[in-house]
Amino acid sequence: MFGKELLPWRRGESPWRPFEEMRGLARAFERALAAPGPAAGAVRELGAWPPEFDLQDTPKEFIVSVKVPGVAKEALQVEVAGARLRIRAQQGGERELRKHGGRGRERYFASFARSLNLPAPVKPDETRATCRDGVLEIHLPKAKPTDVRRVDIQ
Repeated sequence: MFGKELLPWRRGESPWRPFEEMRGLARAFERALAAPGPAAGAVRELGAWPPEFDLQDTPKEFIVSVKVPGVAKEALQVEVAGARLRIRAQQGGERELRKHGGRGRERYFASFARSLNLPAPVKPDETRATCRDGVLEIHLPKAKPTDVRRVDIQ
């Protein structure tokens, strides 16, 4: 029969299963993150990292909420310029491990920087931020739209 030699498997053998290989790769990554190590420590301590933004648009201001559990407010930086918001954080720590009669120390470090282009310019001098119960909330008062000025062509 023509074309049998083009098949990547022989009759009676199971064909290649790419999705099964992808599931195996996903399981390998899960095992790697569950094992002790710096990456696993950072994921366990910080949860989802980098955190996601939640943006509310009210008539007078934008309100940005960011979940940052376990991050001290001293480790957070908020910068505002025009219609751009930038949030940065660095978090690290160490813990003592005792497993199977042995002892060890695990250190981890994680950082993130996220920028958000706001729909309209804001007033940087009137921006205020609070961090309570693992939630960073930033209030950004909207700036008045700039007037359109007609320019004469000479």
